[in-house]
Amino acid sequence: MIAGFEDPTRGDIYFGQQRVNDVAPNQRNAAMVFQSYALFPHLDVLENVAFGLRLQRLSTAQLKERVGRVVLSLVGLEGLERRATSQLSGGQQQRVALARAIVMEPSILLFDEPLSNLDAKLREQMRIEIRQLQQRLGTTSVYVTHDQGEAMSMSDRIVVMNQGRVEQVGPPLEIYARPRNRFVADFSGKGNFLVGEAVGPGRVRVLDRVLAVDDLALRPSIFPCPVETSSDPLAGARQAIVTEPPLAQANL
Repeated sequence: MIAGFEDPTRGDIYFGQQRVNDVAPNQRNAAMVFQSYALFPHLDVLENVAFGLRLQRLSTAQLKERVGRVVLSLVGLEGLERRATSQLSGGQQQRVALARAIVMEPSILLFDEPLSNLDAKLREQMRIEIRQLQQRLGTTSVYVTHDQGEAMSMSDRIVVMNQGRVEQVGPPLEIYARPRNRFVADFSGKGNFLVGEAVGPGRVRVLDRVLAVDDLALRPSIFPCPVETSSDPLAGARQAIVTEPPLAQANL
């Protein structure tokens, strides 16, 4: 919907102060990096990156300057400009897709699980590179992922969604340390889930033990079953607690 490929059923989408609900995808000044890279197999690296610029009818000098600056300086494809995309590694192909997006100088960058096809080691390396590149460019970016590690390590702000419903919005540390409900807690990290009875602010009875939530673990989260957060739960209310596994074992 941000890119304009789908129409929202309700609500508005703004780029800054501009409402873009009725703006065509090619007029939104947004660029997307796809999960499958979507490179043109009949074009070399340089022509893949320059494809969008040619549609804008830039001069040859402008095209070479912008493509050369992006390819050579930002994404580390020096010397590969005339190589066929079939001769590139997965990480290099992803860099071409990234270069093709940022060379357009978009207002917003959209990432659709761009690292899911890479092996674990390369995926971690590309996380760092994409994050550093985004910070250097200062471009607003929306990154879709099912990988909790990617979300936590790359984001300034996370939106956790479940079946189209927004469960929680906040910075990574808040999402991890203060999950709003069990779904968010389970998504954002490993933990033990305990259900007990609130006996006062920050204190919950589990079986025959009264636990002080602040003493439980690195994630001293407490929320009523099954939905809302409560920092001062009413005595007698059923509560769920999420704790780090090792500390939970030590405390219980």
